[in-house]
Amino acid sequence: MENDVQKSIEIYKEQLSYGYIRTAYLVLTRYVAELKSRFSAQYKTGNISFGYLDYTYFPFFNQYLRNQKLRFGVVLNHEKMQFELWLMGQNADVQRKYWEILKKSVWNGNRKEMPKYSILEIVLED
Repeated sequence: MENDVQKSIEIYKEQLSYGYIRTAYLVLTRYVAELKSRFSAQYKTGNISFGYLDYTYFPFFNQYLRNQKLRFGVVLNHEKMQFELWLMGQNADVQRKYWEILKKSVWNGNRKEMPKYSILEIVLED
């Protein structure tokens, strides 16, 4: 395992030296910040979560969603390089509750299991 970590760090360092990853990450996260700024004009928004090069997202909500312990998230899925809209619960119990209500909805299509971090997920732009 230690050799795998060392090898991964060497590859990471090499790739960073080219500058492409750093540039792409900066451009993408700035774009997410601009989206958040635009959403802030109409909705309450939370902080941007920059993740671990897996997801970068920010939550937004109105009073109704907050009362239901729900929020939406605009998510940049780094692996699939697409923007997604997630409906998320305040905690795992809330997510399970709403998953049971919404799992057979058209929004979940043929999904058999609850997503890891959300109740519903749709692709906004790929």
